[in-house]
Amino acid sequence: MKIGMHDSTIWKILYGLLFVVLLPILLLLWAKSTEPLVPLPIVAANHLGVVLALSGLFIVASGIMSIMIYGEGLPMNAFPPRRHVTRGIYRLTSHPIYIGFSLLCIGVVIALQSQAS
Repeated sequence: MKIGMHDSTIWKILYGLLFVVLLPILLLLWAKSTEPLVPLPIVAANHLGVVLALSGLFIVASGIMSIMIYGEGLPMNAFPPRRHVTRGIYRLTSHPIYIGFSLLCIGVVIALQSQAS
């Protein structure tokens, strides 16, 4: 199979990887480098952190799947869904991916007992 420059599938994958892989890695590196500058108390509740992180991941995945199934698209501004989605997890909130990502970040910080990451 030859992949051409105009093949939209490869561009969708690369664009998605930028935000799903590269950006989180850069955020973690940034947080680790600034950790000595952040004088916040550490929350010692590893199990709570894991539960929050997994819940957030589930919410994000539910939002992405709802967009793919009901919106016939991807949750990326460059390749938006064809239809506005109000089914699935979108029945409960209009921004499940943002909410889930926030819970995921909070859960990771608590699970790792980190001040900045």
